[in-house]
Amino acid sequence: NDIYQVALNSAATNPNGSSYQLAYTSVASHAQELSFIFYYNGYYYLLWSERICCGYDTTKPASGAEYKIKMARSTTAAGNFVDMNGVSARSNGGSVLLASHETTYGPGGQGVFTDSSLGPVLYYHYAKTTVGLGDGNYLFGWNKLSWLNG
Repeated sequence: NDIYQVALNSAATNPNGSSYQLAYTSVASHAQELSFIFYYNGYYYLLWSERICCGYDTTKPASGAEYKIKMARSTTAAGNFVDMNGVSARSNGGSVLLASHETTYGPGGQGVFTDSSLGPVLYYHYAKTTVGLGDGNYLFGWNKLSWLNG
């Protein structure tokens, strides 16, 4: 239920110091995982997948307990990352960036790349309810990112 970061040596082969916490959730059995940090317009954005992933065809979680993509931002890559309400990601914070909607179910496994025409683009996997909820049916999705109020 935690996300940690550690600096690496110059060869990027070994840790160079102690790890430190970036995010934490006290919700038992709901993982925070697959973190990704990117820089945009003066801020570092921490993205992560949270809640229950996978196996939706055999055990579908309660509404809202399925995978979703959360985010927080900081002026440094080492944190303190805070959500849209100023709550630290280390204290159950994190704003929902992408959750289940329409036929998209349980998005996660995300990253961001910069397209020369579109700018920052979020990519992720998801189950499409009209295709199937089995892990082998997951699809690749992407959305152009835009910002409201910073």
